[in-house]
This record gives sequence, C-alpha cells and structure tokens, in this order.
Amino acid sequence: MTPTPQPRLPSVFHVRGIVSPPGNTAPPSIDTTPPVVNSAPQLTTVAEAEDPRGEKRPRQDEVTDAEEPVVKRARTAQAESPSSPDQALLNAIEAGNTSVCCSLIDKFTELLNSVLPGPKGLTPLCLAAHRGDATMLSALITAGAEIDRPASNGSTPLMFAAEYGDPALDGLTNDDVRKCPEKILLAVARQPFGPFENGELAELTSLISSQRILWSLFFPVLNDDFIACASIIGRNTDTLGPIDRLQSPTSAQRLQILIERLSDSICSPDSRQPFSGLTLSAEAEHKMNQIAEAQIRLLLKDIAHLRERFADDVTSLPGLCVTRYISITQQLNREDLYTKMTMSWGLYEPVARAVLRLIQEALGNLGLLDANSLSKGFSEKSLVEKLRVAMVDILEEWDKVPEIVAAIVERSNNEKAHGVPDLLFQQ
Repeated sequence: MTPTPQPRLPSVFHVRGIVSPPGNTAPPSIDTTPPVVNSAPQLTTVAEAEDPRGEKRPRQDEVTDAEEPVVKRARTAQAESPSSPDQALLNAIEAGNTSVCCSLIDKFTELLNSVLPGPKGLTPLCLAAHRGDATMLSALITAGAEIDRPASNGSTPLMFAAEYGDPALDGLTNDDVRKCPEKILLAVARQPFGPFENGELAELTSLISSQRILWSLFFPVLNDDFIACASIIGRNTDTLGPIDRLQSPTSAQRLQILIERLSDSICSPDSRQPFSGLTLSAEAEHKMNQIAEAQIRLLLKDIAHLRERFADDVTSLPGLCVTRYISITQQLNREDLYTKMTMSWGLYEPVARAVLRLIQEALGNLGLLDANSLSKGFSEKSLVEKLRVAMVDILEEWDKVPEIVAAIVERSNNEKAHGVPDLLFQQ
C-alpha cells in the first residue's frame, strides 16, 4: 500500500511566535501543551517592560559600606567632617590654591602669621617658601604676612626659600631685576610711607619682596632716621606754587635720600654678609650671600646711573632757566622752577630755595653789567653761558648758605635725623 504524501511545509512558518530561518529543513518541535485559560479575563495583568525604549540607566546593585574602597570612604569622611580653618589654610597652601588661601585669610585674619598644624610648626609664609611657590609668597606678603616671622624652629621664610625654594625666588632669574634694578628703586621711592612703628611698611615689604629683591638690603635704610631726614629736607612748604599742598617729600626727593642711604649702607666697611651667622646650613648660607652680593652689584650700578642723571639735570639748569623760566623782562618764574627741581629732579627743599636765590642774584648781577666795560670774550657768550658764569662767581663768594644752615640747625633739635648734614652736602 502506497503511503499518502504529507503536504510540504513552507520554509518560513510561525508556531506560537517561533520563527524558523530559511534554509532550516528540520521540522520544528511543536508544543502540544494546551494553553492556560484565565477564568477571569477582566483581572488579567499585562506585564510591561520597565524601560521599553532603553533610556534609563541600569540600576547598580547597592554597595554596602563594608564593600566600599577604603580610600573612597576616607575621602568621603574628610569631606563630610569640615576641617579647622588652620588645617584648611595648610591644605590650600600645599595645593597651591591661592584663591582659597586668600579667602581663608580674609575670613580668619589671625591665621596670616599663625603657626600651622603639623610637627614642623611652619607659618603660612614659611610653608610657601618651603614649597618654592612664588605666587603664593606674593599673595601672602600682599595680604600683610610678616616676612621675618620665624617658624617654631627659628627659621625664617627666607631661610626656607634658600634651602628648599625655587631658584627663581633669588631674583637672579628675573630679567627685570637683573637688567634694570633702578625700577625697584623708583617704585620704592614712589611709596608714601610714615612712621615704621605704626606698621606702615607693609606696602614696601610687599613691593620689594614681590620684585624678588632681598629685603635685608633695604631694611637698614628704611628706618626712623630716613623718615626724620625726609621730614626736614623734604618739607616743601616755603613756596607759593601748587607744591605747597604737598607739605611732604616728593618721590624724587625720597629717591635721592634712598640712593644715598642705600649706597652708604652697603658700602660701609662695617657691613658684613647679610646671611652669615644665622641658622642656615653652610650651603644655604653660601647661596644666599651670593644672591645678596649679586644684587648689591646691580643696585650700585644703577645708583651710579641715577646719580649721573641727577648731575645732568643740575648741569642743564642755566639753559633751562633761560629757555623756560626767565621771561623777556628778565623775571624768574620761581614757583614753576621750584616745582621742577623738587618734583622732577629731587632737589631737597633747602637746596632748591638756595638755588632760586642764586639764580635771582645772578640775574640781578647781569642786569647791572655795563656793556661797554665787558671783555670781548664775555660779550660774545650766550645768555646761558653768561648766567652760568654769574652763578659760579656768586657761589665762590658765598661763605654760608643760610637755607642749608637752617636745616642743619633744625636737625640738631631732632635726635633721629642724623643724616641731614651728609645728605645736604652730598647734593
């Protein structure tokens, strides 16, 4: 008996949602289990996917505290428990975070010169110097940090900078200082400062330190004697011009006092290497003294340049008077000339008043000359040369200069103004 042929199945067919790929000739297994019929269709719950579009992030299994990494737990605990202000300041300095450091100091001013936590007992400035952080040093000094406040072991910020600091802190790698330290002198002279016992040196120390010039070179000069001398020879109250409103030394006058006092100090036979005899190591002491010697040479070089410029200004006085300050009617503009000499050149007040009197007398003597009695050589000279000769003749006749004598007498009543005579005679 011939078997009845079975109908051929399609190559792709569906059985309860099962898809057979083309080419699969094996018949699929058919599930003959009867379907489960829900007796209460109205209560059927349709299961929906939690995230049908796949947009939600998969939820991670909860991690217990015991399984959390130790370092992460330590950092979390540190963030949750705020540190003390001094510890926060220490952390900010070590991290080089200037903004956080300044914010903490603004809020807790007592921290600026305090001893920070830790076995070394460092002040904020000592720590910044220890790290060689020039930016942090500048920020702390600007905020008013005491540059000589030592750490618990007695070492100062400068000592830490010498042993551990960046070589850039010594000033020798600063092109501005190496090429033109006279800029520092001019900047210091422009700073109006008063009695040192009132703490008004903050701006000066910040200025000098920020320019990487050693403060130890200026410290013996900027003292009470400097202030007392400036108050006598830079008073500027005896004229009728706009300078009357100053009644204090001009920056040019302070510059002249500064360069003379600085030159006398660093060239004194009693001066010694500024970093000898301190608690520095031998290597640090040698390095810091080398820095000081290099900066001394640079300062003396530009002091000489400033002196030459002052001499050129004074030499030009007769010509300047004729071209600018003497009218056609031979009248001298005293007020403007005085302002020029004190505010631009730095002539001390007694010297400037003596110069005005000298020029006035020289003009008077020239006016009294009889043209017929003059020698041919003198007659052929220009007015500038005639004025110069007349001024020299009067100076040779002067036995005393009353303006200078009065300043020296006033100095005798001020025990702090020891340098007035020397300054006047140097000029």
